[in-house]
Amino acid sequence: MIAASIAEGFGLPIIEGAQHGLDIIARDIPVFREVAGNNAFYFQSDKAEDLSDAIKAWLSSDRRNISNNIKWLTWSESANSIINTIFKEYSKT
Repeated sequence: MIAASIAEGFGLPIIEGAQHGLDIIARDIPVFREVAGNNAFYFQSDKAEDLSDAIKAWLSSDRRNISNNIKWLTWSESANSIINTIFKEYSKT
């Protein structure tokens, strides 16, 4: 899967790709790093040639099948995290 977004909000495509066992080639932006950590192959630049070079580099690398290590929260875990954060901040006031 190629995640080439330059302005992703949450990184859900990365999680969905990992859930389906896809290898991930992602633009090197903070949200993708936050979601995938070292479990994706990253590229930089806005030029098509650079993406092409990144795909070739990925094909010849040992960085395949690493998305299996991506951990994600379930909707319930995510909601509980938000609730706990809100109540923790609320109890400080």
